[in-house]
Amino acid sequence: IIRHQLCANSQFARVARKWRKKAFDRKNNVAKEKLPSSLFIGEESTAAGSTCLLTDDPTWIIDPIDGTCNFVHRFPTVAVSIGFAVNQELEFGVIYHCTEEKMYTGRRGHGAFCNQERLQVTKQTDIRNALIVTEIGPKRDPATLKLFLKYLLIGSLITHRVRVIGSATLALCHIAAGTADAFYQYGLHCWDLAAATVIIREAGGVVIDTTGTSFLNHHRAVAVQGKAVKPGKCMPGKNPSRSRSHAAQPPEKADTVEGSE
Repeated sequence: IIRHQLCANSQFARVARKWRKKAFDRKNNVAKEKLPSSLFIGEESTAAGSTCLLTDDPTWIIDPIDGTCNFVHRFPTVAVSIGFAVNQELEFGVIYHCTEEKMYTGRRGHGAFCNQERLQVTKQTDIRNALIVTEIGPKRDPATLKLFLKYLLIGSLITHRVRVIGSATLALCHIAAGTADAFYQYGLHCWDLAAATVIIREAGGVVIDTTGTSFLNHHRAVAVQGKAVKPGKCMPGKNPSRSRSHAAQPPEKADTVEGSE
């Protein structure tokens, strides 16, 4: 059984890398035609040896297939995510839900839309009535699983419900669209967040890094729909003034993604 599982995982990884690289290269080529001097950040570029560091140069931040496991298994929650930054400021983001043909867009100062319909986050203020979305991520080591299950249990006790859909990008789109109230995940990368961050902000939401630093140059982040919904607000025995960082504190080391979700 173990040998069969290892072979299956190895085959999945090869298929995932193949399709992600093809998609990433194609988008890079198109972007270079439009803006030859621009830089690129993505899982595929970092795997090839490029540094994952945002500079002041015009930079495309791309996740060619978010929900890679879903994609390989033909599970229909799959998206393409493209963000663009200049002077380390996110200018616009585009996320395409491939199977539902929904195009989420956001441009700094110009609002957020889904197929030209304006997006707005919810006004939910009570975490007990909030629908929370999260993702476990690609790692399956005991420490990661223990952390995930711990906060899944806490979330299940203090919120209305917690959902996992297999795509961090589309989960974040649910925050912008107001179909979910908050999102959290450990070990996210900038290509998971860049496009969605613009869309959420333009829809009236906020994106928080629990370390207080620029999440685009780190791998730790929490997205929340509005300032009124505070992660950990109702957690027994917690100081409300410290609940946000304490309740969502990620591991010290960033996750290494292979094939993404």
